[in-house]
Amino acid sequence: MQESKNDVLKKLKEIHTSLLENEKFMPYNFNAIIVWGVVAIFLFIFASNIFKISIIYGSIFLIVFLGFGALVEYFLIKNENKKYDMPYFNKLQNFVEKVYVINIIFGIFLTIIFVQSMLIDYIYIIWIFLIGSAGYIAGFSINSKLFTYHSIISISVAFTLFILSTFFNITIFNQLAAIVVIGFGYIYLGIRLKRESNDV
Repeated sequence: MQESKNDVLKKLKEIHTSLLENEKFMPYNFNAIIVWGVVAIFLFIFASNIFKISIIYGSIFLIVFLGFGALVEYFLIKNENKKYDMPYFNKLQNFVEKVYVINIIFGIFLTIIFVQSMLIDYIYIIWIFLIGSAGYIAGFSINSKLFTYHSIISISVAFTLFILSTFFNITIFNQLAAIVVIGFGYIYLGIRLKRESNDV
């Protein structure tokens, strides 16, 4: 017997509800990763010079651009959620965002401390490590091997640079590593993940 229109709509609503309640369901707009890559490149290139002028100016510069990245990501994810009729961020989205926010706040404090202590070498290393470790959790959450691999590479690079910086002055090399691994790495990651999601 043919199902009525109401029965079909009811089943679709049940499927939609179960999808939203699925703890592994995490809508994400991969353009946000590209935006973060651009923000990272900009910060890694210019922040150190502004910190040399003033720690206060450098801190404001850092907070403003990180806030800009977070705001863009918020609206991109909000628009992505609308595609699934989600009026809110689900638990997994909130969890991943909190991990990034905690790491970023910790990174800001460490940056200020390292600038005051004249340990510029370690600023780039700590950001590579913090973004890499947060990315590892994000990759696991969205079930992305590519994201996870990038995070493992980032963490490995951070540890390698830390060991080298203990014996050598390689500030410029650390800066270039941060620009490539996090900045261009996130842009590449965003483009690849976006392409993969469109192919599904």
